[in-house]
Amino acid sequence: MPVRPYFSKKRKRNIYDYWNPELRKIQKCAGFTIDLRNPINGDRVRKVVDTDFKIACDVEKQLSKKLEQGINVTRSMKKDSIHSMSDLYKNYKKYYDAIPNQFAESITESTIKRVDVAVKSIINTVGDINPKDVTEKIIDEYRRSRLEKVKPTTINTDIAHLKVLFNWAIRRNHLDDNPFKNLRKLRVKKEHIRVLSIEEFKKLLAVCGDDIVNMSLVLLYIFTGARRSEILRPKFTWDDIDFTKKVVYLRHRKRDKESEIAVGNALLDVLTKLKEKSKSKFPFPYDGSAVYNRIMALYKKAGIQIKKDGYESLDVHSLRKSTGSFLAYGGTSIYDIKEFLAHSSTATTEKHYLSQSTERMEEAAHLLNMLLLQNDDQSDDQNRANQPEAPSTTRIKVMTKSDDQTVPKQRF
Repeated sequence: MPVRPYFSKKRKRNIYDYWNPELRKIQKCAGFTIDLRNPINGDRVRKVVDTDFKIACDVEKQLSKKLEQGINVTRSMKKDSIHSMSDLYKNYKKYYDAIPNQFAESITESTIKRVDVAVKSIINTVGDINPKDVTEKIIDEYRRSRLEKVKPTTINTDIAHLKVLFNWAIRRNHLDDNPFKNLRKLRVKKEHIRVLSIEEFKKLLAVCGDDIVNMSLVLLYIFTGARRSEILRPKFTWDDIDFTKKVVYLRHRKRDKESEIAVGNALLDVLTKLKEKSKSKFPFPYDGSAVYNRIMALYKKAGIQIKKDGYESLDVHSLRKSTGSFLAYGGTSIYDIKEFLAHSSTATTEKHYLSQSTERMEEAAHLLNMLLLQNDDQSDDQNRANQPEAPSTTRIKVMTKSDDQTVPKQRF
């Protein structure tokens, strides 16, 4: 059969499924494969075309005529249409924009945006060159130039996404080789994570003062452990805050997770004041860069040292890490912290919160000693076991899509 439906490897189907009217309602093929033999030398010629069946048959007839006339058709029409890195990205984005989200081959919008960032970085460094002209020498030049501006971790991330882009181009018959395939990652210097101490957190709140926006941002990041974009537009609206139930919903987390976080009156009072002044449906109608500049300005105003030797630099994400650190010091289990921060596995949580610096471990040890002393006092006074528990300021709960049960977290 010279023309047959093309399906990606992740969605293998029988080639006759395309003509099954029931299956055709729920699935569309990713194009058609044209499979021919060169009558002159016997070479096999295959092309994948993103068209309907009728057009694919027309293309097959044209190719057959060219082969009979001895014309070289080994270079596909797709390859001829890609002349620059920007052209390659446009085709990549156009392809995934057309694939429904339920298909296994579809990817997230954030991945597409990150590929865009990687493509722009290589264009700004070595120019908008033809993807076929990208060699290991050009990649080395790109990495050396980028090292003067960004960290090795950023470059490794860029390379990983460029590798994804070129692999896609090979699958779609745009390119024949991936120069990023066997490239080793740059060595990254291991640094301790940088979190806020209790004293630094108090200083940060003090400089917020009467600025209701800054106070709301800091408190919401701390009490929810949200990533930077998770409480900004367009992901987070006033509808995601239930003032009656005292709950904040984070509905757009990584890997389609959702969280339900119960908060205390202190945060709700601040958010109520913010809502009274707000004229937008978004509590924080800003992009990530604007919020980054706000938080960094607060660090400097509070006199908090942003960069320490052997530590990561403070940024917006440090507030999220500080939340996990506060929970760990308070005795919350690794599993509960993992659920609260919506980590993919406990390995990620352990990496961040079981490898603290000596200074942090001393604080935790002091806190543990205080807890042990309290336990000793309680064992000596068992007759007072019926005394009421001290009031708590905040109680945290988490709920994910995969688990409808609410998991209570450590109070702090």
